[in-house]
Amino acid sequence: MTVVPLTVEHAAALVPQPHQASDAAWLRDPARVREWIAAGPAFAAVEGERVLAVGGVWDEGRGVGTAWCWLAAGLGAALIGVTWRARSFMRSCRFARLSMVTLDGFDAGTRWAQALGFDFEAPLRAQFPPDEGGHRRRDGLLWSRVRYG
Repeated sequence: MTVVPLTVEHAAALVPQPHQASDAAWLRDPARVREWIAAGPAFAAVEGERVLAVGGVWDEGRGVGTAWCWLAAGLGAALIGVTWRARSFMRSCRFARLSMVTLDGFDAGTRWAQALGFDFEAPLRAQFPPDEGGHRRRDGLLWSRVRYG
């Protein structure tokens, strides 16, 4: 696996995991992807021609950032390498505080936040749009990693 700077082409080539598939149109929007790239460090994890993940940090200013990521469907054991590289980046980055949001009830998201070294911080009510065909917004969970000093 190689980690490279994110491009519009990487985002378009990613086949997202089923849980993120409903928002895949965001990956196919070049203007949105360019916005992510401009907002802070952004990367793609690739293995040969396959894009395993795209992600980065939205720089909020004053040492604060929001981590974001899209994972490919069927990652399997490759998730270990993606997780290791993401943790390595977060340990070495300039941000004193990183946060991320997962969907409440999506246990895999909770496990990954914990594997990345994030601590649970707070529930976020109505953070996500409804499921396709649903009418009620979905709640999120806020996670953070803080480095003092």
